[in-house]
Amino acid sequence: MSEKPYHHGNLRNSLIEAGTHLSVAYLEKIQAPEKHCYIFEDSAHSPIFEEPDRSIAILKELQINF
Repeated sequence: MSEKPYHHGNLRNSLIEAGTHLSVAYLEKIQAPEKHCYIFEDSAHSPIFEEPDRSIAILKELQINF
């Protein structure tokens, strides 16, 4: 996963950084044959509705590789 630039003093970026860090830490603890992490920076709680093109592309990619 690529690192995103961190801008001190920007609350939105601070929250994204904290949430991303916690999500990645949790994902690393999960034992599974395959796992993925996708960050939707322009979405709140419903990325499938807020970023539908990206959501569908990810689902199609996962289906093809399944």
